Amino acid sequence: MIDLSKKKIGPSDAKPIICKNCGGMYFRQVVSLNTISKLLTGQPEDQVIPVPTFRCDDCGYIPEEFRTIESAE
Repeated sequence: MIDLSKKKIGPSDAKPIICKNCGGMYFRQVVSLNTISKLLTGQPEDQVIPVPTFRCDDCGYIPEEFRTIESAE
């Protein structure tokens, strides 16, 4: 096991995520709204669950690693 507590990690160690669709490197946080059936929760109404995600600011593409299972293509 590697002990990272003694390793100094800085901004130069981080690699940017690049949009696979257009090559953009800026992303905007958006919210995907999902519902959970009242039959599963036992509540009187379906529940709306906000799920934060990120999409490319240039083309709107949502990288796979940020997609919810329901929105995966």
